[in-house]
Amino acid sequence: MTPFILSFLISFHFSSSGGALSDSLPEDDAHGMVYSLYDDEAFFTEAIEKFSVAPLQAEVTGLTVPHHLLAVDIMAKAFSEISGNEYELVLILCPDHYLRSATLFATVRDDFETVFGRVRTDNEGVDGILSSPLVSESDLFWREHGIHAVLPFVSYYFPDAEIVPVAIHPKATRDELNEFLPFLEKVVGDRKTLIIESTDFSHYFPLGEAVEKDDETLRVLSSGNPELVFSLKNPDNIDSVAAQYLQMRIQNEFFQSELQVTENRNSQEYAPEAVNETTSYMVEIFSKEPLKESPGAHKRYFFAGDTFFGREMKTFLGDDERKEKLISDVLEITGGDPLIVNLEGVIRPSCEETENPYLLCMEEELTLEMLKSLNVKGVSIANNHSLDFGDEAYGSMMNILENNRITVFENLSVTPFEDICIFALTDVMNGSENTGELYEKAITAAVLNKKCDQLLIPFLHWGTEYSQNSSSREDSLRNILLSNGISLIIGSHPHIASSLQCTAEECEVFSLGNFIFDQRGEKVSSKILELDLFPQGTYFLTLHDFELSY
Repeated sequence: MTPFILSFLISFHFSSSGGALSDSLPEDDAHGMVYSLYDDEAFFTEAIEKFSVAPLQAEVTGLTVPHHLLAVDIMAKAFSEISGNEYELVLILCPDHYLRSATLFATVRDDFETVFGRVRTDNEGVDGILSSPLVSESDLFWREHGIHAVLPFVSYYFPDAEIVPVAIHPKATRDELNEFLPFLEKVVGDRKTLIIESTDFSHYFPLGEAVEKDDETLRVLSSGNPELVFSLKNPDNIDSVAAQYLQMRIQNEFFQSELQVTENRNSQEYAPEAVNETTSYMVEIFSKEPLKESPGAHKRYFFAGDTFFGREMKTFLGDDERKEKLISDVLEITGGDPLIVNLEGVIRPSCEETENPYLLCMEEELTLEMLKSLNVKGVSIANNHSLDFGDEAYGSMMNILENNRITVFENLSVTPFEDICIFALTDVMNGSENTGELYEKAITAAVLNKKCDQLLIPFLHWGTEYSQNSSSREDSLRNILLSNGISLIIGSHPHIASSLQCTAEECEVFSLGNFIFDQRGEKVSSKILELDLFPQGTYFLTLHDFELSY
């Protein structure tokens, strides 16, 4: 806990919003002003000075932030990250916390006072929303911290923008949200707009249960599918399912922006002793392109599929210009963060041209150069080519990789890797009597008997070549893993990439396809999976397209 946050906890009396209330709350205002709930300018100024970071180089159209000022450090950082953008309109979605609206959606024409000055309301936009029979003008905004907590940051960073505030009743249904959505999109129109979703996440659980709820929420957000948001619950998972749904629908369909979760924390982190009821916080940034930077207090890991530096790839990589472009293209996605791949074949001091082309050999010097240039920190050799040259060559490859500080994931092993653990398995083995078995006992033993107190990720070599879909065989294997508490499955081998499939319970990329390989053709494709791991052990996933240009 920073001294700033600690002093804030000691110095201020907290309302349910987690911030200090202004003593002045007039019931009527002749000038059309909603007075601020918070009157300590120094509190917000100090937060901005202490927690601001360099702006992201991205066109941001949406932001989700907490509205508990306990998490003001997260809020200040998030607004500073998007401050490189300029906006004409800021549309703010928040819960109707105290159920004071007479309709499912509420707004107001009055301007808002903040510690940094007046924030003007776009009356034309408000009138547009009020044309919906689902909306009414309400005085709930006098006490709605979901609006007041974010307005100082809006005023500070975007002083010329006008706002349209919208409070949403928790009983709004999917059909009613869909009916209301076109009114929001019409208000946005062609103006440069930021949509702020002001919401907190899991409520009223001790830390362990809150983390489980955040895991569910983050898997749903990883899916990118707004419809899955309805599998979450108010307030177990989130303050406002409705606000999250509207945010994702508008970002997906109106802006074509991508979601990235950059923070996930819990109020327990701010308390000196364990508490029984906590609140979780997240930051979501919606941008027109993937974020190249890695904002937030988390680690990033990347996974890529079949990787091979021999045969035609040796010739391809012999061209320095093409080699450097390949390295640059990968680092453009990963930012140089650790990369884990399925390494197909055997590393040897040299590869003879007369050897069987289906025995995959990679020359040591080139392979190590590429692995290091791409910051490959871990390789799975649980595949059907790791034994192409026998046990002795396999052992030699192990030594080469380990001597170069590259972690090796062997078949049916659970291996710690920084802040995660990898469970490697191949269901496609050459020269093995076990071909055709599902290894059920071995899988159960590997997962249960070698317990990992960190996120355990199966990295599987399975499936049928050039098929994006699992068969009954892979379905059985998947069920074994899920029954042992696995929530994330990553696969390779089919040479064609699959999509990211998530529910609240689990996520899977059946195949990442080829990464660097000399197979060509329309059937071949590639994806790179980004895993954003937050300090409390939760994660968010992003699947990136990747194309190796021959």
